Amino acid sequence: MREDSGGVEAPVVDHIVGLTFTYYGEPATPSLAAGDGLVELSGEMLSDGPWCEAGGPSPFDADLFRVRAVRVAIRAEAASAAFRGSNPWLFRRPGTARGGVVYIPDQSVTFDVASRNLALAR
Repeated sequence: MREDSGGVEAPVVDHIVGLTFTYYGEPATPSLAAGDGLVELSGEMLSDGPWCEAGGPSPFDADLFRVRAVRVAIRAEAASAAFRGSNPWLFRRPGTARGGVVYIPDQSVTFDVASRNLALAR
């Protein structure tokens, strides 16, 4: 979202029908199951404490220091409902298209972000 000087919010990108962030980090304790790799950090793990700067204006969960990589998944749909069909596997929000020739299925992309600051922080 973007806000102009009049306080009106407008989307920066239209027709995004899916957006997820998955956080990966160091295992809390060494484990044979985890090995040397990263483990998925759940939302609960990143919001249950212990807290850093507790009592301050912006306390945050100490587990955020474990984050080493973030996986981003984005799904976009065709702007016009006339190009979206009814198959829920292909279209998050169904449209009015009839027949496979005029379909434009939702497009998905997934990528990982791991800055050197995250990867080297210990």
